[in-house]
Amino acid sequence: MAGYYKRTIKHRKRHSEICKKGGTGKWKRTPIHKQTMSRATKGRKFSLKHRENLSLALKKRWKKGGFKHLKKRKKRTEAQKQKIKDFWKNLTEEEKEIRRKKAISNLPKNVKLENNPNWKGGITPKNEIIRKSLKTRLWRETVFKRDNWTCQKYRIKSGKLHSHHILNFSKHPKLRFAIDNGITLSKRAHEEFHAIYGRTNNTKKQLEKYLTTNIYNLWRKIALIKLKKIWKKQIRSRRM
Repeated sequence: MAGYYKRTIKHRKRHSEICKKGGTGKWKRTPIHKQTMSRATKGRKFSLKHRENLSLALKKRWKKGGFKHLKKRKKRTEAQKQKIKDFWKNLTEEEKEIRRKKAISNLPKNVKLENNPNWKGGITPKNEIIRKSLKTRLWRETVFKRDNWTCQKYRIKSGKLHSHHILNFSKHPKLRFAIDNGITLSKRAHEEFHAIYGRTNNTKKQLEKYLTTNIYNLWRKIALIKLKKIWKKQIRSRRM
């Protein structure tokens, strides 16, 4: 490998003397020296032991007060954070898309989508992208605020809360961000509702029935309906 060599005892002694003279304990590398080092390490795969040693060395350096350029970064104030939030709120979907495309075009070649090792050909579905967007987060927060952060079934405040779409998210795109189409449910209540009525073609009547009636009576009714279906199948099979 070009530029890669083992240091001799004379070289090590000379290196230590230069470091002692400088007083900093660091070897100042010239541009030529840096180039030869980069050529030597290009395409070189480090072993697990080597990686562990590198991580330990970096941790020690961090504890001693290294990487001062990273520690100097100031944290954003609440006013600055609010300003950024307000700016993104006022932007339309088209403006956001333009900004996203610009950001991607400004990325270096080795980081661009297709060259990234985590890139899988843009397989993330549209529904998932919308669900993780800022607009849905704001919708969620407004629904929680309206319901005073309490589950509308069990009246439990805070904890693991879910914002449930009364009419389906996928089949009603115009009502995705309508506050009237959302309701606050706890994790347990949300899972129960979908277990009883499924995840498609959900209606307002189903939700009203779920909120007003006792959950055990509902489960009993569903169990009886399922049992009736099984009995009918068994009777048909015997007749055949």
